[in-house]
Amino acid sequence: MTNQIVEKLTNFLEGYVFTEECHVVYFLVEIRKILDRMRKETNNDDYIIVRFYADWVVHTEKTRVSRPIKYILEQIDNSIPLDINNGRTVPVVEEHMEFIYMEHLRNELIHCLNNLNIPTQVFEDENGWLSFVGLLVKVLADQPIENPTPNIEYFRFVQSAPASAVWFIQFRDVRGQLKFGNAY
Repeated sequence: MTNQIVEKLTNFLEGYVFTEECHVVYFLVEIRKILDRMRKETNNDDYIIVRFYADWVVHTEKTRVSRPIKYILEQIDNSIPLDINNGRTVPVVEEHMEFIYMEHLRNELIHCLNNLNIPTQVFEDENGWLSFVGLLVKVLADQPIENPTPNIEYFRFVQSAPASAVWFIQFRDVRGQLKFGNAY
C-alpha cells in the first residue's frame, strides 16, 4: 500500500507547483499515511515536524494532542521565560526560529521525500516553497491546537497580511497571550 501512495505522490509532485489549499491538505494527508505505516514498522515517529503539520492540517480545532504536537509545544513552552509581558509580540527565540519560519518543515519534507524517492523540486524551489507555505498558512489559520501542554491553553496562528502570519500562544500562567511574527 505504501508503494501505491509513493507512486501517487510521485505523479502528483512531478513538475507541480501548489496552487490550491486542497492540494496542500491532500499532500500532507498522503504523507501522514506513509509516516503512520513507517511508525507501525519501526515504532518510531520519524519526521516529527512533518507529522506535526500533517496531523494539524486535518482538524478545524485540534483537541486530541498527538505526541509530535505535544513534544514541539512543550519545547516552546519550556523556552519562554515567565517574565515575558502578557499580550506582547516577542522576538522569535533563536532555538525556534527555523520552526516558526517553517524551515524545519521544509528540510524534513525534502529529507523524507528523498528517502521515499519522491520528487522534491517543488520544495527546493523558492517560489514553489513559498506557494506551499502560503497555502498551508491559509489552511491552518484559526485552527487552534487546544490544551497541548499543562501550561498552554491554545496555540494558533492568524494570517496577518499577504506572506505573513502571527502565531498566538495563550498560556495559563503569568505569560498570558504571546504573539510571534512570521513572514514567509
